[in-house]
Amino acid sequence: MESKTTDFLGLIKGPRQYRIPPFQRPYSWEKEHREALWLDILGQYEKLKELWSAPDREERLRGIPGHYLGTVVLAGPSALGVPKSDVIDGQQRTMTLLLLLCALRDVRARIELRSGGPAGQAQERANAFRLRIGRRYLENEDETGSDRLRVVPLATDRRAFQAIVDYDGTGQLTHESLGLDDVDSRRILQAYGFFNTELRRQQVIADRAPQLVRFSKLYPLDLEMLEEVITRRLTFITIETANLDDVNAIFESLNATGRALTQLDLLRNYIFMALQTRAEQALAQHWGVIEKNLHRPEEIEGLIWADVVSRGTNILQKRTYRTVQADLRQRGGTPEVAEQYLSELARKSAYYSTIIHPDRESNPELREAFSRLNRAGGLTAYPVVLWLLEQRYLGYLNNAQIVTGVGWIESFLVRRLLAGLPTNNLTSMFGSILARLHGELAPVEDVQKRLELSMVANPKDWPSDEVVTAGVEREDFYHSQKALQRMLILSSIDHQLAPKTVLNYGETDDSIEHILPQSKDIPEWISDLAELGEELNAVQGTWLHTLGNLAILTPGENSRLGRKRFVDKSAIYAESQYRLTRDLADFRPDLTEGGRLWGISAIRARAAALAAVAVTIWPRAAHTLDGALLPEASIEVDFDTDPDEELVPFTSLAEDESNLDQEV
Repeated sequence: MESKTTDFLGLIKGPRQYRIPPFQRPYSWEKEHREALWLDILGQYEKLKELWSAPDREERLRGIPGHYLGTVVLAGPSALGVPKSDVIDGQQRTMTLLLLLCALRDVRARIELRSGGPAGQAQERANAFRLRIGRRYLENEDETGSDRLRVVPLATDRRAFQAIVDYDGTGQLTHESLGLDDVDSRRILQAYGFFNTELRRQQVIADRAPQLVRFSKLYPLDLEMLEEVITRRLTFITIETANLDDVNAIFESLNATGRALTQLDLLRNYIFMALQTRAEQALAQHWGVIEKNLHRPEEIEGLIWADVVSRGTNILQKRTYRTVQADLRQRGGTPEVAEQYLSELARKSAYYSTIIHPDRESNPELREAFSRLNRAGGLTAYPVVLWLLEQRYLGYLNNAQIVTGVGWIESFLVRRLLAGLPTNNLTSMFGSILARLHGELAPVEDVQKRLELSMVANPKDWPSDEVVTAGVEREDFYHSQKALQRMLILSSIDHQLAPKTVLNYGETDDSIEHILPQSKDIPEWISDLAELGEELNAVQGTWLHTLGNLAILTPGENSRLGRKRFVDKSAIYAESQYRLTRDLADFRPDLTEGGRLWGISAIRARAAALAAVAVTIWPRAAHTLDGALLPEASIEVDFDTDPDEELVPFTSLAEDESNLDQEV
């Protein structure tokens, strides 16, 4: 391993080539990153300008530290031809500075062309400057083809970057004029455009660029001096090694020192390092398939986590990388092992995609099952569904059986919601279900029965009819769930009451009606409840948001009801397209005096009626575990849980977005 301190000229001077390996992200710096770097460069420019004309500037500059831009980690160099190294960390800074030099080249050439004198001489000076910048920083002189560029970005960025490097000052550099596809990075062009604009700035207008006010005396900038700042006053520590274990260890350490790396960043680095010479082929054959099926990094990270859990290892997503790394190392850690894992992941990405995007599923029954599961809040159950789909791949289940299994999972979730049970331990519960499937229940040959038995192993996890009924009566239904979950339950009950009616249910709380209103001071309701011996605030405190006091309406109907008395609301309810609401017009609990009043007795009676429908829609498995199959001592298992952390499978674990680089 070799480590040294260098400036940007020392890093980039040729002949040399830096390649961005396939496990890296594309160029991703946004405006705030470019601005922060530009302000740092202006700070160095200000120091250099004070000494620029001094006869002893070289000696005096040695006592003024340059601006440190962090560590650049390299894997290599290659043994033959132009020395080539993979950039493990430092892509963003290196690419940004090269784009800045391209902008400086073009602005300076433009100035030369407009400087006066014979046109031929001006063009000659502009061309000479372009050639010097290209040979010194951008290209390997006398090299052609793939060895020409000093930095070779990812395919996503390559066309835009090469177009800027090759730009001769004629025409425009835009996404459209270059004929770039949507997949080609726009951030490359945005960075170039940002610096091109800043280099042409003649003065600072305070209300337009307040961050530049302290540097206003520096404008217009001397581009020769600025080139010196970029290439000689920005410093790095470079670490280069050919040892893959060293590279991976350094890469992992970046997770604690700069902008946090996601589990996907770490895992992708490890896999492609393990693939060695197979990396490029695997990228095209397997990783490309994964990215085609799952467009967002969070989705790929979710797949990898779900795959681990589906195979019986229950972990939180923050432990995905370490778990997969340990598994691959245990299996030998060879390129063959890494490629086999990647191949299996690519295959599973196709049907994982249908879980999170049900519209991609061709089978209508499965599509509806996945859609309902997502509306029920089935995120933490994805590993179980992935296991079901893998059983289909292995030939043990058909689509109809998978629909049944997903229905059980939906029932598991909805019953817990109706019963008011906590959701923060669902990850552990589904992990426990999968651990039993791979453990003590593995001898059960009927795969569908095996799942059912595993789900009922802890009876309290999947609430009984009695527990659901009690929860429907007393629990706050309106605030305990998300709008999609609430509307799934209400619309399912409505459809069960009128199965032949096909309605387009809204998916927002604008469609949910509180029969007993939420307003606190309503004289008519105070008077009506007083006839029942009840007090409005007290009734609202216990029963307002329970399922028995809720209905569904169109948003327009909902706005018409407002604070009306129940007897007046009933006329509007009677005209509703929803059976769940329409039945309220004929609802006659004993203590409501012919339906004129709506109080505790009415809410409880309606809750009982709705609970009876709900337990029919979401039945609980009838199986009970045979003690011989699952000994009592094995029911409770110690799993990888963190009571203070909520699993978020579709959120990147990167937490610190403020650093200029330290990102992949």
